[in-house]
Amino acid sequence: MLVRLTDVKTPTPDVVAALTGAPLTVLIIIVVASLTTVIVRFLISRTVRGLIATEAKGLRLAPEKFGVAPNPRRKQRLETLRTVLVSTTTALIGSVAVLMILTTLGVNVAPLIASAGVVGIAVAFGAQALVKDVITGGFMLIEDQYGVGDRVELGTGGGILASGVVEEVGLRVTLIRDDDGRRWYVRNGEILRVANLTQGWAYAVVELRVARTTDLTLVRTTLSELTTQMRNEDLYADVVSHLEPECLIQEVTADLVALTWRVRVSADHDLSIASELRHRIAVAFAERGIELAP
Repeated sequence: MLVRLTDVKTPTPDVVAALTGAPLTVLIIIVVASLTTVIVRFLISRTVRGLIATEAKGLRLAPEKFGVAPNPRRKQRLETLRTVLVSTTTALIGSVAVLMILTTLGVNVAPLIASAGVVGIAVAFGAQALVKDVITGGFMLIEDQYGVGDRVELGTGGGILASGVVEEVGLRVTLIRDDDGRRWYVRNGEILRVANLTQGWAYAVVELRVARTTDLTLVRTTLSELTTQMRNEDLYADVVSHLEPECLIQEVTADLVALTWRVRVSADHDLSIASELRHRIAVAFAERGIELAP
């Protein structure tokens, strides 16, 4: 059976318009959104990898200048930031693409946008404190201000909120265990300043009060010998700094001289080193006849 060319029906203009109109536009939107997502992910990942490499290279080249070794937790924070940024941008691009597709298909999205705006304003007014806590917590995690196990002092403009060891860091609250065993729940939005006693180095501080007639040169020599002795021991070799300790005269009266001996040590060892120094100082002073003031 032969079919004549005149019997073959050509697509009508309506069919061509239907196939090349909205469906083609929807396809283009999907393709563009997908390519944009891939490009944004690549740029974010490349930027984060560059930050990690730059920081590690700088710390390797000048460890004495920075005073601390490369922090692996910093890399983890940057990786977390990368994940959050990728997820956020993907959701944003996807939302815009969905709205454009709905508009292309003839759906009126104006009521949806208006409703979302009203809901957003209501939520923003009702959850200002929550939003503030979450945003502040996010920046704390990104900047690596402190982490689990760090000894910190958290404060506001008017005083100290809590001090102790960090047990948990969340987007809304930080959990602190103080030296009395109490657990503090501190809202991140209330934290205005952070003193971290664990990062880098700290001072082991010993305060002394000796009699006014005491030979201060002998006192300083004794303290220096005890510090050097600790530094040369295997137990403290990696803890006590090679830098010269500081001897500060705080007060001089008719009866006594108050002084402070400060030794730079590795972070989170200041209390233990100070305690050991006090023990050795008490023994050495007794042996050398150095009299402590009441």
